[in-house]
Amino acid sequence: MAIGKCENEQQINPERVVIRFDNVRVYPDTLTAENLEDLRQIMSKDKVDIHVSLNISDGEASATVWGCDLSEGYIEINGKYST
Repeated sequence: MAIGKCENEQQINPERVVIRFDNVRVYPDTLTAENLEDLRQIMSKDKVDIHVSLNISDGEASATVWGCDLSEGYIEINGKYST
């Protein structure tokens, strides 16, 4: 979501962005029924690695970001995306 709101960031080209949840590419790939099941299993884990590659530089950079919003309301809203 935050990447999509970087409209003024000229270096970020959505066509070059790649996003994975653990080992499952979710963007720009189209999800299949098999991938969706893999994602269900991944999201049920205690720790989920989300990899975002912006592909904007020749060098390497990385960051670790910790976040959590597992309130009942948040889960209810976001659980509706796949149903």
